[in-house]
Amino acid sequence: MACIYSKQVPQELIDKIVNELHEHRKSLESCSSVCRAFRSPAEAILFRQVSLNGYDNPIFRLSQTTPRVLDCVREVTIHESVETRPNADAVAVAKAVAAFVNLNTVKITGMTWVPGSYRIPAEVMSAFATLPIRTLVLDEVIFRYIIQFSSFMDTFSGVEDITLKHVYCHLVSKNDNPPTSSRTNDIHSLHLSVNEISSNVLRMVADGRLGSLAKLKSLTYEGHPKGKEVPPLLTLVQNPSLQYLRVTGDIPAANLSHIETLAIYLTKEANTQEFRISLGLWMDSLACGEVLSLKKITIRLSLGHQISANDAKKWAELDNVILASRFPELVSFRVILKANAGIDAEQTKELILSHCPTLCTLNVFTVGMEGSPEPLDDGGSEDDDSDC
Repeated sequence: MACIYSKQVPQELIDKIVNELHEHRKSLESCSSVCRAFRSPAEAILFRQVSLNGYDNPIFRLSQTTPRVLDCVREVTIHESVETRPNADAVAVAKAVAAFVNLNTVKITGMTWVPGSYRIPAEVMSAFATLPIRTLVLDEVIFRYIIQFSSFMDTFSGVEDITLKHVYCHLVSKNDNPPTSSRTNDIHSLHLSVNEISSNVLRMVADGRLGSLAKLKSLTYEGHPKGKEVPPLLTLVQNPSLQYLRVTGDIPAANLSHIETLAIYLTKEANTQEFRISLGLWMDSLACGEVLSLKKITIRLSLGHQISANDAKKWAELDNVILASRFPELVSFRVILKANAGIDAEQTKELILSHCPTLCTLNVFTVGMEGSPEPLDDGGSEDDDSDC
């Protein structure tokens, strides 16, 4: 096959072909190796996301033979560790990492970070500290003390978007307090699993020790906050700059007058009170008595059990809350149902509508099914997945 040069084919056509092959890695590799005109756009996709696991990782070999691909790396994933050979020079790995000059996102999973068991060489951590990392995801990462967590996070001093799931500090002491933060970064969005994070980690986030919260716009969390989890979570929810709140679970009674977009994920699993309790907690916050800035409200209800007569009464109470409250800017109030096999979602829809006469008089209120033709946008940022 003759090599195709960029001047022979319009760039728009090259980009279109590469985009069509986005999910076909072998085809992209063929394009990159055979056709020079496709090399740069194909490599930009092939090396956009890389894993750093294993010292035989091809990205490290390529750093020696084809260093230009390191500029393509936008996202790095580390699972458990960044391995180097025994007694090998970790500087070589760190040198490759330092060349990820366009790196934006780091995801770390399944890692234990304790003395004597650091899974990322110090040289590599130092290399990360020099890069423009804006998004950090920690999932199933364990620290011994909060001070170690604080020191670890200092490596990522410019992050704007943080996700913390299953992040624990095993040992808690009254004297185990991290030093006052000198960070100057602004946090724009947070995603937290509140029942799966050590309370001192959650408190550190709410205290602004991972970055200023003055520009926090988006908060997503899952869980049912209780005990020591409640105060720091309330601090985050009631942050005046917060505009978008997305919750799977419950919320402690909070003032939501500053929130513009609210997405609530509820589940009806069995004929118990949990669903009614969750909906009641949300009504307490919506009935704060102040003028609310809410523009969009979405309730996504997953039905594992049929809605009961007692559940229907809660919808009637919600209708009364809306009647008594002030939502001058509300342009959308949507209920989206997702039903398990054997559940009559249409019956649930009719039950909700019949118990919400006030809402039904509002042109902004709709009840629909997940998977219906109309869009299911939660009203969040462009990066939000509306089908979550």
